[in-house]
Amino acid sequence: MNFRDRVAQNIPDLIRARGLSQEELAHQADVSRGHMGQVETAKFAASFEWLEIVARSCLQSMYLRFRLSSGGNFR
Repeated sequence: MNFRDRVAQNIPDLIRARGLSQEELAHQADVSRGHMGQVETAKFAASFEWLEIVARSCLQSMYLRFRLSSGGNFR
């Protein structure tokens, strides 16, 4: 599984964990709901800057939310 797919797989978990809708999370992170939806469906890759903004808005470490099963090595 590539990084884009891993991120897409984790967005719904992040939304559920925070008890938010996709729109509410996008609003909290001050990002476009449309862009969040496209990242969630793996149509667009998220930049590290975008991931940091979303992670900070949820008070969660990017490393913990988006680590790869290969021991955290990004490829």
